[in-house]
Amino acid sequence: MKKYKIAFDIGGVMTTHTTLIRDLMIVLQNSGSVELFVITDMAQEVAYDQLKKNHFNLDTQHILYADWSKDESCCKEELCREYNIDILFDDHLPYLTALTSTLGCLIVTKNDLLYCSREWRD
Repeated sequence: MKKYKIAFDIGGVMTTHTTLIRDLMIVLQNSGSVELFVITDMAQEVAYDQLKKNHFNLDTQHILYADWSKDESCCKEELCREYNIDILFDDHLPYLTALTSTLGCLIVTKNDLLYCSREWRD
């Protein structure tokens, strides 16, 4: 059976749905059939710090930085191709429409939810 590679964005995905995404990631990790990644366009040091504060336990090599200034909307596509990511969860449609072989899952937040949930620690 193939081991799937699944990636999550931080801002607007993990920050908005903190508990749900954390619980989903734990279930996926425990399945043994998924390798988890974070792909973010926020500064690496900030991403590492925020993930640690919010109890997202990933190996640092699975936290990937997408450089918007270099590739704009294609910056996450480059990483998905390089790391053979199968699925990317993101809230920014231009990132998802730039994907060529990765399944993009758009996270649409209800209007009453905050960009950073009450659970999220900056």
